[in-house]
Amino acid sequence: MSLNTLDGLREAVKGLEWRFAQSMPKHPHWYIQRDPAIEDIYVALFQATKDHGVWERFFKYRVQYLYLGDGFKYWRMTNNLDISRILNRAHDNAVHPSGR
Repeated sequence: MSLNTLDGLREAVKGLEWRFAQSMPKHPHWYIQRDPAIEDIYVALFQATKDHGVWERFFKYRVQYLYLGDGFKYWRMTNNLDISRILNRAHDNAVHPSGR
């Protein structure tokens, strides 16, 4: 499995332990925290989101979402990999505040 392809990345994220973000029940989503055990996948997902993500609105914010075709959309909290500690995902059909 290659993390350099979207197909490979889609397979890799299946094996991650995503945690439900209990702090935002009105906007259900899951997250992973950066950890040395998953560093390669984390960095690949971060970079793929940056390289292949599409910009959409979330309230007053513009967020870059990556759609891997697995039923989820993925996003990062920062554009700077050095300070990134969290990556998120939500169902790709979730309605968000822009009305999409």
